Amino acid sequence: MQDRLLEIAKYKAKFRFPIDIWRIYLPYNYRVKLHLKSCRQDGRFLYYKALDSKIYPTFVKVFSKRASISYHKILKVGLIIKLLAKIPFIEAIFLSGSVASLNARKGDDIDILLFIKPGRLWLTRALEMFLLGSLKVRRFKNCKDCKDKLCMNFYKSVKCLEFRKHDIAFATQFVESIPLYIKHKVFWYKLVKANKWVRNYYPEWWEQNIAIRKLPSNWFNEAFEDVNQVALGPFYKFIFSFLQKIDKILPFTLRVLDILLGIFQTMKARTFVSFSKIINTSEITTWENKLRVYRCASKDTSSAFKKRDKKTKQSI
Repeated sequence: MQDRLLEIAKYKAKFRFPIDIWRIYLPYNYRVKLHLKSCRQDGRFLYYKALDSKIYPTFVKVFSKRASISYHKILKVGLIIKLLAKIPFIEAIFLSGSVASLNARKGDDIDILLFIKPGRLWLTRALEMFLLGSLKVRRFKNCKDCKDKLCMNFYKSVKCLEFRKHDIAFATQFVESIPLYIKHKVFWYKLVKANKWVRNYYPEWWEQNIAIRKLPSNWFNEAFEDVNQVALGPFYKFIFSFLQKIDKILPFTLRVLDILLGIFQTMKARTFVSFSKIINTSEITTWENKLRVYRCASKDTSSAFKKRDKKTKQSI
């Protein structure tokens, strides 16, 4: 337990993040001991062995302020997320980064993770760029004032739910991410089950969340108001409705459009990506203003996941 906590602390120390003992789901007895030793009486503390003593007192003073800033940013993003959820191919929307970790500064952007229907990643990226760009709420390359702008830095296909890297960075980002919108109630269970490796870093968190087989029917309504209550403009309403109908009648047409948009977007970003990689794209990242494209690795669970999915449906 001590070694695991030290590993988490070392990772968080890189970004000056505190450890929130209530969010990492430590065993109760161990958590109480840390709570008594914590620098604040709210369950948050900095691990002495992982941080320089000069950083420690400074960070304690600013943490409450950063947590307050993070909460305000989360509230601001509510309406935008409801509009974003109108795009027919988006299956789930997650908040990540410093805002999700409650450690945001005033000038920080808001990191968003999207889970998308297979074969529609490039099309969805183009749609959200057009929608959020017209509203001037999206961060683009060479952004000068990125305060409160949405940074769409992770697009992932629901056919390949397992994360590429199995390290402390990906595990912490996943555990601390905040689901803002989930279309299907069993998605959370599938996502947690596909990322069983997280148990190596956060076993208590994984055990508690794998037990959630279905989200409550009113889960999204409680987090944010009903998506249907948000009215889109007539143009976007027509486009999204048209694409949804085409997807049912002629899905191959949208598949071709998705590939063409993939070629266009990679060329515009000056990123060399093979044609086969564009066709089989399962993940797109835009960190550090660089567009990167990935497909499911051979040992990934995209094919095996279908088998597990059938078992899941039978057990629910």
